[in-house]
Amino acid sequence: MLRTATTPPGSTMATQLNDILNRWSASVRVDGKVAEVFKVEHTVNKTTCYIEAIEGKEFEVTVHSTQDPGYDQVYWLTVDGVRIDGASIRRFLHQDLWTCKGKQVSQSALRPFVFAPIALTDDVNAATKNEDVLKGLGAIRLDFYRTVYTGQVANTASYADDVSNHVVDEKCKKAKMSHTTSFGAPKTTTASQYTARTEHIDPFGSPRYSLVFQYRGRDLLEAEGIIEGALPVVAPRQRSASDSPPVEIESIAKASTSTSTSSGRQSKKRKKQIELTLAESSDEDDGSDLRAKVAKVEAASGEARVKTEPGKRVKFEPGVKAEKVNVKVSRENGKVVLDILDD
Repeated sequence: MLRTATTPPGSTMATQLNDILNRWSASVRVDGKVAEVFKVEHTVNKTTCYIEAIEGKEFEVTVHSTQDPGYDQVYWLTVDGVRIDGASIRRFLHQDLWTCKGKQVSQSALRPFVFAPIALTDDVNAATKNEDVLKGLGAIRLDFYRTVYTGQVANTASYADDVSNHVVDEKCKKAKMSHTTSFGAPKTTTASQYTARTEHIDPFGSPRYSLVFQYRGRDLLEAEGIIEGALPVVAPRQRSASDSPPVEIESIAKASTSTSTSSGRQSKKRKKQIELTLAESSDEDDGSDLRAKVAKVEAASGEARVKTEPGKRVKFEPGVKAEKVNVKVSRENGKVVLDILDD
């Protein structure tokens, strides 16, 4: 019998973590939804991936064999370096689907897995020192062992409600992680009355294969380039008159249409006085330097700017009508004074 766990039809989201030979398949359901897996990598006897940890949300782990291995086996689940529970799977019975929702704390109660922010401390004495925990923080690990099933016995396991959160030294490398696993309020459930008796083919601590879900907060997944961040939504900006780029007018004056005024309306006379200092080499009042500066003043009175260079005449552009400006020229203290009257 061959069963393959794949991405649901019509979906592009990968939610199953399979080994490279497609013998086992596992998933993590967060807040009732199967989590997407990212950055799947296969190494020797191990496949890893990343999932998003959503703070305060419960999660559960489901695993099954996708093909009959021809031998009995045991699934062991370890979370944050702590072994939580296991299941004995007998060959050919096809009863290999197993889900773990939390830690059994009594014969009738279970505390669910919950993603929690990592707890940090600057007190070395208060920090977790267990090497297995420090190594396994931020990971949900499934180990698969080949075994020989020899029968079952009554479940006489003792349970302890010791579910305190791990506290990490803030100077530890693991302090860069975002989340760990805590446990929620107890929920009513019934523990199995029997437990399997097995003999390991693979030595304990050396599983045949492992599937590992490394969980992180979304911000950390984005920061490490594991997932892409959402593109910011920018609202369209309405253009206003102030958005128009300034226009520099190079001609001596605007087109004649810009000088038209409403009929019957007379503008008030305005007098502008501008002082010009001629170059010392200028010997006559009507020299080219003066004419260029006068032209510049005329252009200014027509609300246009003229670029001129000393000693050069102003060149009129064809098709542009120059405006006439009343200018009175006089000398005062060695300077040329222009009095401009606007009609």
